[in-house]
Amino acid sequence: MKSFEIYTKARQALTLSQNMLDMAHQSNWLLFEKTEQQRQKLLTEIFEHDDIHDMLFKITHFLQQILDIDNESIQLGQQARKETLHQLSTIRSNVTAVGKYQQFSAFESNN
Repeated sequence: MKSFEIYTKARQALTLSQNMLDMAHQSNWLLFEKTEQQRQKLLTEIFEHDDIHDMLFKITHFLQQILDIDNESIQLGQQARKETLHQLSTIRSNVTAVGKYQQFSAFESNN
């Protein structure tokens, strides 16, 4: 990989990060995960390159933007997780209430 390829791959990683943020806003976590795998491959290729030290200053702005986007994606993921846990808790409460009602109804019909 030539030095220019490092720059190109960093731009591609940034584009994937931006796409992932859009996916996070849409709660499309399956596609988010698949895209993260693609992005991780690009980043690995960048940081394993022999010329990374020479190119690091040229891609720093891409890397900073990726970090900023990742922070926002993480916040969206944490928020979605909290919402999902709340929904599960509500469902469990409803299931418990239905079970109690069924027990009570069965008891009342036997008496």
